[in-house]
Amino acid sequence: MFSISFGLLISDGILHFYNFSENSINILQVVDHILVAIFAVLFAFSYLQISQYYSKNKTISYGFVFLIAVSGFLYLFNQNFLFYVIMETLVFVAFVYLWALGVSLLNKNVFTKIFVLAYFFILVLGIFFYPIYSR
Repeated sequence: MFSISFGLLISDGILHFYNFSENSINILQVVDHILVAIFAVLFAFSYLQISQYYSKNKTISYGFVFLIAVSGFLYLFNQNFLFYVIMETLVFVAFVYLWALGVSLLNKNVFTKIFVLAYFFILVLGIFFYPIYSR
């Protein structure tokens, strides 16, 4: 939750108020996106025990994290906003993927219902945050 909250802190402009450079803010955003993806995958796999039911999904999930990190670093080195958009999209797709795994395990565990409901709200907030934020 800290990584998600930190992302909102970065996007609300408080770091500009404290005279952080644009480069520092970009680095913090990329690191935050990578951390959100890593912690989401770790939490989902430990909380839902996905490895017991689907053994290959851990590789796919870490593949998402790797692609998020690569696109984030490409954004930092090239300052091409397309890589940032790819990184944002991959983080969202990773959340949808983990949520879909949770939905597929809905009848396997009592705690899965809580996970699916919580991730649903995170996804809805993610959908509605960025179109409003980009205006």
